[in-house]
Amino acid sequence: MWEKVSLRYKLILPVVLLFVLSTFFTSFWLYHFTKERGIVEIKEELEALKRRLAREEEASFAIGSLLLQNLASSTDLQFGLALKDANILAQLAAPFMKALREQDLLKAEMAFLDPEGKVFYATREGFLKLKLHPKALLSGEQKGLSVIGGRLYFQLLHPVEYNGEPAGFIALFIEPEGIFEKVKSSSRLVDLAWVVRDAGGYRIGGETDPEVFRDLKILANTDDLFEKGHHLYALYPLDEKAYFLLAYDQGPKLSALNATVWRLLGVFGGGSLLTIFVLVAISWWLSREILFVVEGITALSRELDLTKDLQVKDRSEIGRLAGAFNAFLARIRELIISSKEEARLIRETSSDLEQTGNQLQERATHLEEKSEIISETGKALSQEAQKVHHMIEEMEKAITEIASHTSKAAEISHHARERVAGVHDIVRELGEASQEIGEVLRFIGQIAEQTNLLALNATIEAARAGEAGKGFAVVAEEVKELARQTAKATEDIAKKVHGIQGAVGKVITSMEETASVIGEINDVSNIIATSVEEQRITVSGINESMSQVTMISSEFSRIVPELEETVRTVAESVAKLREDGARLSTCAHKIEELVSRFRT
Repeated sequence: MWEKVSLRYKLILPVVLLFVLSTFFTSFWLYHFTKERGIVEIKEELEALKRRLAREEEASFAIGSLLLQNLASSTDLQFGLALKDANILAQLAAPFMKALREQDLLKAEMAFLDPEGKVFYATREGFLKLKLHPKALLSGEQKGLSVIGGRLYFQLLHPVEYNGEPAGFIALFIEPEGIFEKVKSSSRLVDLAWVVRDAGGYRIGGETDPEVFRDLKILANTDDLFEKGHHLYALYPLDEKAYFLLAYDQGPKLSALNATVWRLLGVFGGGSLLTIFVLVAISWWLSREILFVVEGITALSRELDLTKDLQVKDRSEIGRLAGAFNAFLARIRELIISSKEEARLIRETSSDLEQTGNQLQERATHLEEKSEIISETGKALSQEAQKVHHMIEEMEKAITEIASHTSKAAEISHHARERVAGVHDIVRELGEASQEIGEVLRFIGQIAEQTNLLALNATIEAARAGEAGKGFAVVAEEVKELARQTAKATEDIAKKVHGIQGAVGKVITSMEETASVIGEINDVSNIIATSVEEQRITVSGINESMSQVTMISSEFSRIVPELEETVRTVAESVAKLREDGARLSTCAHKIEELVSRFRT
């Protein structure tokens, strides 16, 4: 509701409401302050009346005491009191009482008592039955309060002597009503009464206005003020059982205070109304400036025309506001122009994004299909890799065994080569020995030839000697035969040794060839062993690689489902991207539509 109220009234209504509330609370405070102030003044007047009552009471006692002293000094009174002659006392008391009434000094009654305290003459018959207690008959003057015949009196008692002997007492009973009349004469708004507490409660008397004290209930031992109607009551204690009761009529004073309050309220209200009128006028004028700016802003917002500016009339706050709004419009104008271009770029980008989304969707679908193929291929590859891994393990075992046998063959060929080398050495030694045998045979042949020559010479010599030489010739013939046989044997042996040397040469040649072949076999075995070791190492590396391939293929088989899930997620994201692109395109169209409404 408040949001729909015009700014003009939003400025005026709080001011009016503030002044109305301030007027109300000020009036309320002023009324209560004035009333409280009036009550304080009434209380002060009551306190002043109490002090006046105290002064009047003291004055009454002082006047009564002075009168009693004068009477007590009269010889006629002393004589009449000593004789208990009522006529003498009546004649003396009559003019005295008349003078009191005429001069309006006191309202009182007088009584004369014998030394025992019994009244034998009084100006009022109700006092004749009065008898004071012996303890009350003290020496000297005594004052106090007495209730006689249901009335309250201030009592003064003065002893009287005659010829130095106690003749009796003079008692003066002062009525409080006289004091009340004097006090009321000075303040017509106050009424007085006395209150006496007895066994039956409180007794009120001496009322200056009985209506004021009618049906009045007094609380026991109260020292506070209390109200009844438009009267304010206050107790003035005389002793433990007697009080003066003051009743102050607040009506006239409160009426005067109310009249004063209403006059002040009238003045204040008039000033407030004038102030409100001035403030309303100022607020109206200020709101007119504000509403001018508001109406201009409203028109611009309704027409969406950013080519216009607000009119700046002055450099006040409103003018600065209009200038700031113009600067704001300029920024908005630049923003709208920029937004148009940005909206166009967004639309084009969203279109490209949508096309890209379509392409990505197709590729994602294709990728999803390929991922399934990859998954199947990965599973097959994993199985084949495991098979190859097992085959390579078997190959590694075979190559290891081949390497072991090749090493043994190389070792055997090496030992054979060493043994062939040993046989070669033996055969070479045999050849050398056969050559030495040939030398020996040649030496034997030479010896046989020489022996044959010797035998021939011996034969020749024996022939020369004839018969004498026959025996020597026989020996020479035998030596010759022996040399021949020796030469023949030597020749046979030489042939055999030569054959042996030829065989030994062939054996040496064959052994050298065998040693060469065995060396080549050893070299080939070493090369084969090296190659086999290299192949074993290579196969071991291949085996390790295949183990890694197997692990990778297993990991690949494990990753492929994740890849499929990722591909599906990518496909979903691409679908969402297409939807976002479509929404972005729609938003771009809406932005272009909205921005096109502004005139720049």
